Amino acid sequence: MKFKHQSALIIDDNVLDLMVNKMMLESSQFAQNITALPSASKALTFIANTDTPPDYIFVDINMPIVSGFEFLSLLEQLPEEKTKKCKIVIISSSEDEWDLKKAAEYKKVVNYLVKPLEMEKLQQL
Repeated sequence: MKFKHQSALIIDDNVLDLMVNKMMLESSQFAQNITALPSASKALTFIANTDTPPDYIFVDINMPIVSGFEFLSLLEQLPEEKTKKCKIVIISSSEDEWDLKKAAEYKKVVNYLVKPLEMEKLQQL
């Protein structure tokens, strides 16, 4: 099997979306290791404590407690060795212009995809 990337992390509070998106990444062979977490706070802890930070992070922006945008701000505060290779893909049901502009303010955000994830969009990353 030829994987496009070493690792990916998916963050979404909706368990069904989390499972579907993880299956989509697996079936597209997007990354060899795929971690799915139901909250931004768990994801920040995971990234801070891992020896191999993910190549790609797929994050929902509309989550309770810590939103996707708050996650992005907190991620920027982690040591650079934990985040330097991370590319962020926003996954959201929102097509709101404000959300698109806000996402573009973060240098690590490389794409903004509207749910559900589609094989064609993953192959373009």
